[in-house]
Amino acid sequence: MTASDSKSRKEMMSPLNETVARPSMCPFCGGKAVDTLAKVITVTTYWRCRECDKTWTIASQTPSPRRT
Repeated sequence: MTASDSKSRKEMMSPLNETVARPSMCPFCGGKAVDTLAKVITVTTYWRCRECDKTWTIASQTPSPRRT
């Protein structure tokens, strides 16, 4: 195994490269018309609602752990 093999394996294991399901509705208005220009859908893919025109990512919509 070479250093380049190791790097590509790390990149493949990254949660940012993990594919996710297409959102079924807009988290802001509940509209069902959502689109993206991305060819590969990941948690960092930007989505746009065609009804309210807001954009978001899956990562920005997941709750962050509570700090104590």
